[in-house]
Amino acid sequence: MERKIKEVRKREKAFSEDFFALITDKTPSRYTGYRLLIPEKVYQIVRFFAETLQPWKTKLNKLLFYADFLHYKTYGTSISGLKYVAIDHGPVPDNYEILLASGQKRDIFDILFQEAGKDFIGEKIIPSPQQKFNPELFQKEEPESMKTVADRFRNTTPAELVKITYREKAWQENIEKKSIIDFIYGFELLFT
Repeated sequence: MERKIKEVRKREKAFSEDFFALITDKTPSRYTGYRLLIPEKVYQIVRFFAETLQPWKTKLNKLLFYADFLHYKTYGTSISGLKYVAIDHGPVPDNYEILLASGQKRDIFDILFQEAGKDFIGEKIIPSPQQKFNPELFQKEEPESMKTVADRFRNTTPAELVKITYREKAWQENIEKKSIIDFIYGFELLFT
């Protein structure tokens, strides 16, 4: 029985790695912030925000957006290599559900279902006790950009952050078609 469980887990891991290979651009582009997506690095960005803020999933998606687009605005590349898409509740990483499920399976962070109001259960991203944030995957200025975003939005609720993203040209000009967002919008970021 234990051997069968190991086989199933091995297939699950291979599937999620294969799936990342399918959804990842093979060359950096203006839609990835001129950076290749490295799943382990992306998981560590989520881990950073989990350790720093323990955000709700909606807030996490906006923190990722702002960290990448602020870094692009400042340094000319994103941190993660993720693509972002405009959806009704603001910009989010494309295929973010897969990203979160895969990182959780690797015990990098956990997703805690928690009551978030009357008749509503939300998903809170918390650090997994099995690991710690690994800064070795990052260039010196990348965690600084992440910290800047965490500090700026530390006391901002998910709903407030969604409303803030609605003012971004990156969202406004892509929501109608729910398009992938070009990182060129980073230069018009309202973030201060």
